[in-house]
Amino acid sequence: MIDVASETLILPTEVPKVLPRQKGKKINLSTIYRWMQLGLCGVKLEYVCIGGTRFTRKQALNRFFSRITAVKTGDAIDRRVEKNVRQKQADSELDAAGI
Repeated sequence: MIDVASETLILPTEVPKVLPRQKGKKINLSTIYRWMQLGLCGVKLEYVCIGGTRFTRKQALNRFFSRITAVKTGDAIDRRVEKNVRQKQADSELDAAGI
């Protein structure tokens, strides 16, 4: 998650300026919003809303592209499996505590 107190935020309009051009063109602003809302390859670009304005950061872009690369190369961890493991651990801790 993005920590607004300690991280440098950027507007979606600034994102195309920091990314390399694709076939000589900048990434369209609508693409950035689509990555935030719908994602790409099951991965969403992290953002925060402050006063109705969305912000992201360069590190979030790096994580976004790294996760997409992992999905496309087959190196991605199945999130459902990871979630099930955490749920089983939580259940066993509750059972041990008698709750």
